Amino acid sequence: MKHYVKIIIFLLLIFNIGNAQESVTIKETKQAQLNNKLGFAGSMFSGYGLSYEYSVSQDFTVEFTGSIYGSGGNSNNYNDNSYIMMTLGSELQKNWFTSQDSRFYTFLGISYWLDNTNYNYNNTKTDKNDYVGGLGLGWEFTFGKKIIFNIEGGYLYRDMNSKGNELIYDPFGGKENLQPFSRHSYYLGFGIGGGIYYSF
Repeated sequence: MKHYVKIIIFLLLIFNIGNAQESVTIKETKQAQLNNKLGFAGSMFSGYGLSYEYSVSQDFTVEFTGSIYGSGGNSNNYNDNSYIMMTLGSELQKNWFTSQDSRFYTFLGISYWLDNTNYNYNNTKTDKNDYVGGLGLGWEFTFGKKIIFNIEGGYLYRDMNSKGNELIYDPFGGKENLQPFSRHSYYLGFGIGGGIYYSF
């Protein structure tokens, strides 16, 4: 009888240890799904530059992408110009299929694009502001567990606005005059994107 009691106690201990290990494995799997990715992306939907992705859950991932660069200053050289360019965007991604080395998702992307340029040689100036929104599909695949590539395609709307001043030739006065302008246009069609990330 004592042997049966010892065997039952032994089996219960093994069962409890197995459950504890299984719980740890499940916990580690959940933590692995909530990962971070840092890299570079170029997208007609969410802009280009440094990009960060965070997996909020098994179903949703958010991405933030942005860049800013330019040059300027004062100079006596009449050919110098100054400019600043910036993009800032974000995506909300809904995962439909995930595995250890692949992910298929749909996304909603928005972004803001800025392009301001001053041309010193003729005192002209252009300020461009674009607003973008789009929907699409994306595929992400992993190499070596840490290097991740993604490609995207979909439908987008781009609202383009520009204003500034430009030289207009006056046929009656026989010279060019600096005049202000303001323009608006849009693009409705297809777009693409892609990126490379390091997962940690």
